[in-house]
Amino acid sequence: MSTEPTLAVVVIVLVGGAALQRCLTALQHWPASIVVVGRVPAATALRARGVTVIESEASVPQRRAIGATAARAPWVSFCEDTCAPAVTWWKGFLALQDQLAYDAWSGPITIEATLPPRYLALAAHEYGEFAPGRWQRLATASGTSWRPVKRLAGLNVVYRAAALPAPAPPEGLIETELHEHLQASGRPLAIHPDLAVVYGAADPRNATVRARFTHGRVYGGGLRSRLSPALRMVAIVRCVALPAVLFWRGWAGLPHGRRGSLTTCLWLLLFASAWSTGEAFGLTTGRGDSLERWH
Repeated sequence: MSTEPTLAVVVIVLVGGAALQRCLTALQHWPASIVVVGRVPAATALRARGVTVIESEASVPQRRAIGATAARAPWVSFCEDTCAPAVTWWKGFLALQDQLAYDAWSGPITIEATLPPRYLALAAHEYGEFAPGRWQRLATASGTSWRPVKRLAGLNVVYRAAALPAPAPPEGLIETELHEHLQASGRPLAIHPDLAVVYGAADPRNATVRARFTHGRVYGGGLRSRLSPALRMVAIVRCVALPAVLFWRGWAGLPHGRRGSLTTCLWLLLFASAWSTGEAFGLTTGRGDSLERWH
């Protein structure tokens, strides 16, 4: 009988330090291999615990590709160190393997209410629509505890390894494009409530207007390469209303006790506006060097 793990978890280092330790502590009891990719000052100590460490300064999509290449398992999970998996996560993973029509899964994202306003706004901007009480709005079918959905967050996704491109594109693994490819191939996306994580780390590098503009440009530049000129113009016009859409989506995903925070709402509006401007810029001029800035 094979003793090889069924799952390899690729942890992308965004914050490091206590955030990384918290994430790894939540993973340590799983019968899975763990690959950490990024800047890791305590690499020697992690290797002593059986963790594979790959030190890299590459962009986040390229680090995902590096981790996927190093993984040796039928399933590969990508987890950023700003979050920690819930105790139900492994149970959810065991359940999803019986669903042969699905290659990409994720779960609800709980945002810790104790985060300072700027970081709370970042979390809500990126993941508010995946909150435990809101992700069901993304469902394309009903009647099960888990649901096929329109889209998944990039924070916490588990893929059937055979569904990942090999070799990976030079720009790395960009979740929106990978998910679009899977859906076009007739492989729907799904969220399982047990695959839950808690977002609880302050991320100074990404909680800036410039970083939100960069991420918006990455997305908009990707759309530009796939849309006709006429559809690009429609997408650019839609960017006028996008700040309001993103603000509402993020605000609704905030922890209930923090929705009245003026500071949090101002940061959320700034991030939504920066993303929208970046998306319009990407649709107009392409990605430029935005992928290299994605860290």
